[in-house]
Amino acid sequence: MDALSSNYIRKREQALRISRAALGIEVPPAEAPVWSVLMEWVAPSAVATCVTTLDGSADLLFSEGSELPGDHAPGAEPLVRAVAMLHEHANGLRQLLKPADAFPLPKAEHVNFFLLTDAGVLSASAREAELRIRRHPLWRLYFAAHEVTSALYQLDELRYSERA
Repeated sequence: MDALSSNYIRKREQALRISRAALGIEVPPAEAPVWSVLMEWVAPSAVATCVTTLDGSADLLFSEGSELPGDHAPGAEPLVRAVAMLHEHANGLRQLLKPADAFPLPKAEHVNFFLLTDAGVLSASAREAELRIRRHPLWRLYFAAHEVTSALYQLDELRYSERA
């Protein structure tokens, strides 16, 4: 993995420390307090960070500085549905994560999860191999986050084809 770009460091830090109010996201219900979910893993040449918020938006950040943004543009309905499903799983599994005040990058072959609530950030780390074969209790969160990344790529392809 190459050095981390300053753009990535800034955007990752902002995603982990920004308040819900600063993003203009409404107060979530008490039984579903997660308003942002981040999943990070080590890709072949970079760390990938998938960031989602309760309003249905998502971004995929790469440590070398590139980004795949998602918003509520036409064609984004699959992304919004994937984000909603991820947040549903996050709220259902939040008791398995622990409060965090430090946000390390994932180790090789590991995945980090961060759930943002008004009460603070919850985190967990798991071996990616265990998530892939559904032997870790957070496997649903892992697969739901990858549905978000797939929707981001599909939205990007749609935008590209519209420009062509």
